[in-house]
Parts: sequence; C-alpha cells; structure tokens
Amino acid sequence: MLQRIQSLFLLLAIGLETSLFFVPVWREGAAVHSVGALVWTNPPGLFPVGVCVLLLLSIGMAAVALFSYRRRIRQLRLCRWNMLVLIGFQVLMAWHSAAADNDLLTPTLFPTVAIALHWLALRYIRRDEALVRAADRLR
Repeated sequence: MLQRIQSLFLLLAIGLETSLFFVPVWREGAAVHSVGALVWTNPPGLFPVGVCVLLLLSIGMAAVALFSYRRRIRQLRLCRWNMLVLIGFQVLMAWHSAAADNDLLTPTLFPTVAIALHWLALRYIRRDEALVRAADRLR
C-alpha cells in the first residue's frame, strides 16, 4: 500500500490537512487562531462549524482513498471530490478573512498544497488503472 507513490501523496495531504487543527491559520488583532480552536473559542455560528466539518470531511475522504488502494476507480472519485471539498474550504476561509478583516498566515496555503498532492495522486492512480487494463487486454 505505502510503496505506491500515490499513497505517499495522499498521506502527505492527510498530514497537511490534519496540521491545520494545530497551527495558527490567521491573526485577529493580537490573537492567532487555528481551525481546531474555532469551535471552542468562537461563538456558535455557521463559519466555525462549516470549516471544521469541511476539514474533517476532507481528511476522512483522503483516508478512505488511501486505504482503498485495491479499488482504483473509488480512489479516483474520492480524490476528485476531495479536491472540490478543499476548494470549498479555501473559499470559505477567504470569505471569512475578507469579511472579518483578518490577516492570513502561511498555513492557509496548506489546502492548496493538498489539492496539488491530490492532483498528483490522481495522475498516478490513472496511470495504474491504465496499466492494469492493458495487462488485462493482453491475456
């Protein structure tokens, strides 16, 4: 499983997405906030819950894609959907930053890097699927 390069890409994406719960993502005055602290420090609302749900959904989808290495078609679909979820996460973060006039920090780019890693994994999964189909055709 981990000897395939796409599994390594997915594992790196999971690590980047998980780190968003622990590292500061934006600065609001003198206070810095991480995504994981949103639910506990902010008043109840749509933004904290939405961000955490999208991030947990993305981590879960990447983990399922990582461990479904025998079903490459499922991996392809999960990677595509996960890229869309991460784009939604980025849009929500940018919208909140523009509305609240916050300063975004460097870890805000982690979802963008995760999207690139999912895209690379997608390419290698497609390559594996083409190789398997070619081998089946030769039999």
